[in-house]
Amino acid sequence: MLRQNCLSKSTKRRRILDEINLIKRSLTDDVSSPQLVANIVDLSPEISNSPNDITFQDTADTVNNLQFEPSCSNTSFDVEANNSSVFLRPENTDASDSDLDRISSLKQSIPENLYQRASENNVPNSTFDKLLNILKGHKCFQDLPITSRTFYKMYSSVSYNKPVEMKSVSPGYYYHFGVAHNIKQYLDKYFSDETIKLVIGIDGLPLAKSSGSCFWPILGYIRQKNQTVFPIGIYWGHNKPGDSNIYIKDFVDEVMSLIQNGIDVDIFNNKTLTKVHKNLVIDCFCCDMPAKAFLLKTKSHTGFFSCTRTRCTVQGQYLCRRVCFPDTECPRRTHDDFVNKIQRQYHSSCDDTTEILNIPSLDIVKNFSLDYMHVVCLNAMKKIIISWKGGDGLGRDVNKQKLNPNLIKIMSERLLSLKYKIPK
Repeated sequence: MLRQNCLSKSTKRRRILDEINLIKRSLTDDVSSPQLVANIVDLSPEISNSPNDITFQDTADTVNNLQFEPSCSNTSFDVEANNSSVFLRPENTDASDSDLDRISSLKQSIPENLYQRASENNVPNSTFDKLLNILKGHKCFQDLPITSRTFYKMYSSVSYNKPVEMKSVSPGYYYHFGVAHNIKQYLDKYFSDETIKLVIGIDGLPLAKSSGSCFWPILGYIRQKNQTVFPIGIYWGHNKPGDSNIYIKDFVDEVMSLIQNGIDVDIFNNKTLTKVHKNLVIDCFCCDMPAKAFLLKTKSHTGFFSCTRTRCTVQGQYLCRRVCFPDTECPRRTHDDFVNKIQRQYHSSCDDTTEILNIPSLDIVKNFSLDYMHVVCLNAMKKIIISWKGGDGLGRDVNKQKLNPNLIKIMSERLLSLKYKIPK
């Protein structure tokens, strides 16, 4: 005899017995009527002792002929039979439609709450995987994914339909998060100023010593609300970006548009969330001297025309194996002089110009803050302290080599001449 639906008689009989045993256990736990349970119990021997030529239709008819006693009040069951299993479906229950809707919505909100708590508390993926395995052991959570990665993909607000668009910046890759997106997300809803002042920080971050893998992120925060720093763009590669203009092109283009056109943000006005138009300016760039020289395409802090402490055009001198700037009376640098490249020795290339100059209302000299580490900690202050302690800064004792008496005077006058204000 041919098998129906590729199932043998013994397989069908075994599945029916499993279903009846499951019904018997559930009714024993939930229903207090002994007569109802007895009817199901009487069915089991009939099927188990049946001959080998029993057909599935006969068994289904036997189940359909069950007469439930009215002792199970307000509950009736409709028994359905198909070619694989038997189901009991409740028609009328004590639970109202509102209760069922509430239970269904609660069941749907549990995965979203799990995702939110795991994201807020930075739960490791290994811990989250163990939690999901425990929850999947219960019948209510069998629809949850096995791994946390699938869980984040299903319940996060990030769209995974299209791949992340990475920009090729030799010798690595760059991804732009966006300025406007972060401002709308992190701006205080009670922000009252008319102008949003943005502070930008750019620097390199090594990831490994062996391969040279590194990050070059573009970070920012709002000057009036400086509790949160957000990523604007990030570069990855085995070396720093080859061309700074390609690296910051997306950032400069977006900032230019925001400064010229402004930005619409959600602000509470009389306890009502409304769209308000705000202006945007770049308040400051925070970079150390190597990063600043890389972005502006200028000489590094060890060059003869690289004075960035007093922002003047002094020419350096080589003293005691160091590049020093003894002349304190020199013209200060200006934005127009930088654009016109009046002092060509200060620029690393006469033909190439930085893209930062395209940002409107930006003073290339005043809007770049001074690097405290290189200006004070690793430069003038360090030399003065070593000289005051009795050395010349070269690792030699004063008694072995006479200290240049003008060195301390030059560095002291240079330090006292720093009377400018560091941008906030």
